[in-house]
Amino acid sequence: MNRTVAIKVSNEQFSERFEREAHAVASLNHSNVCTLHDVGPNYLVMEYIEGTPLKGPMRLEQALKYAAQICDALDAAHRKGITHRDLKPANIMVTKTGIKLLDFGIASLLVLGGLSQVSSAGGTPTPITELEGEERTHRWPQVLPGAKNVLFNAENATVGFDDAKIDVVTLADHRRKNLLRGGTFGRYVAASGRKGYLTYVSRGTLFAVRFDLAKLETSGSPMPVLQQVSYSAMFGSAKLSFSRTGTLMYRSREIDTSRVVIQWMGADGKLQPLLDKPGLFVNPHFSPDGEHLAVANDDTKSGIWIYDIRRDTLSPLTGERNGTNPVWTPDGRYIVYQAGDGISFARADGGSKAELLAQSKEFRYPSAFSPDGRTLAFYQSGERGFELWTLPVEREGEKLRVGKPELFQSTSFGHRGASFSADGRWMAYSSNESGSSQVYVRAFPDKGGHWQVSSNGGTTPIFSRNGKELFFFDPTDDQIMVASYSVKGDSFVAEKPRVWSKQSVALTMSGGVGAQYDLAPDGKRIAVATYAGGSPQQDAGHVIFLENFIDELLRKEPLTGN
Repeated sequence: MNRTVAIKVSNEQFSERFEREAHAVASLNHSNVCTLHDVGPNYLVMEYIEGTPLKGPMRLEQALKYAAQICDALDAAHRKGITHRDLKPANIMVTKTGIKLLDFGIASLLVLGGLSQVSSAGGTPTPITELEGEERTHRWPQVLPGAKNVLFNAENATVGFDDAKIDVVTLADHRRKNLLRGGTFGRYVAASGRKGYLTYVSRGTLFAVRFDLAKLETSGSPMPVLQQVSYSAMFGSAKLSFSRTGTLMYRSREIDTSRVVIQWMGADGKLQPLLDKPGLFVNPHFSPDGEHLAVANDDTKSGIWIYDIRRDTLSPLTGERNGTNPVWTPDGRYIVYQAGDGISFARADGGSKAELLAQSKEFRYPSAFSPDGRTLAFYQSGERGFELWTLPVEREGEKLRVGKPELFQSTSFGHRGASFSADGRWMAYSSNESGSSQVYVRAFPDKGGHWQVSSNGGTTPIFSRNGKELFFFDPTDDQIMVASYSVKGDSFVAEKPRVWSKQSVALTMSGGVGAQYDLAPDGKRIAVATYAGGSPQQDAGHVIFLENFIDELLRKEPLTGN
């Protein structure tokens, strides 16, 4: 085929299992993954890459850029059930165009969602747990003393990690037992003999309950033992570790990540309360008249809510426990949103029950309507990361009906977060085609050309209604940026982006995907979703060591107590 390739030869012939796994790896098509062209009886034919292995030190901006590319590549692999198993600097190549991950040829297929075990000598992982009911993932395992049982988290997509289950599974027969509900990152701390404590984190507080290792049972009621522990409500991880001698090391946090507030932000940097109610209200989206705000309740997973700004009232709109990413139709009559089985819609005034608009096995995230309301842009997971699609929409009486979805652009890069210009001629979106997330603009319908707007990184673009400005979020400096633009014939001409407000606002990650800010219809203020009491920039906290922490547990909750 007249191209240079790299060939990796093994001294022994590949097994049938290895060949099957290698062919699965060959199906990966991602800009940050070394392509595997062919598999022979004892050799692999791979993409030839010119570059150097990853090494430090490096500037923070460069490190963040590389980290994003590595995560994109691993995410694409994980979505196909493939894990690398040998990720190290020697297998991360730095090229002129960015990062390339190597040696996926020794990767292995995993059972998605559940836990697996693998021999210390290597080999194919063997499943030990399977998802049950509405469970989405099993995470954060801890092999208990004796190496016969494993503690782990079972997270349900409808409740989140703060209300997840902590279970234990027996390695010999894969029997599973629930220990408690309402927390994440369970860890056993030994105290005396076969007894100790089961600790876990819920909403930033560390809890402990007596645990009998022999019976695999808890006793008594969980008690709070430590507050302000840094953790992730989205991923269920906690920044803590226990030593074998009972010392606790953890990172403190200075903000309340269990609560999100939506604030007004002006160009002068001043912040004012907008929606300050108990909970995790995320994905804010203004109604066309600017009098209402649609939000997703990520705390109770109770779907979409509507906030009446003038009356200061907050009301539930839908009953789905996992609705996110609300988007208003241009006439303000309906709201479409991501539901567990596709995209749904409901009347914005609450006058009808929610209905399914477009069914899908993939999570589809609504992003924006065209000004005429006839096209909905959404993005969903694909083989190359997120893909941007358009969906024809029309009114049929009091209902919405859709046509066949169309891929906006077929590329080897990820696209997401679309916004239409006020005249409907242009679509802005973010893409990783340059190696990092940047904001681009294309004509709508697409005519082939595209223009890069951001330079220092950019996500979630939003066109203003005045037809002159494009806003976006700069994740590098945690600032809202804006670029003035003009149109010359068929060309989109953007000026150099400028900081819209000097106020640094690291937006909440509780909502997972989707915009965590929105531009008010008048273009003068922005609604931003941030953690209560500060921004994640203030969440660095301190690493704290608590010696003899087990003695403190014994004092507060003696193992001999009732």
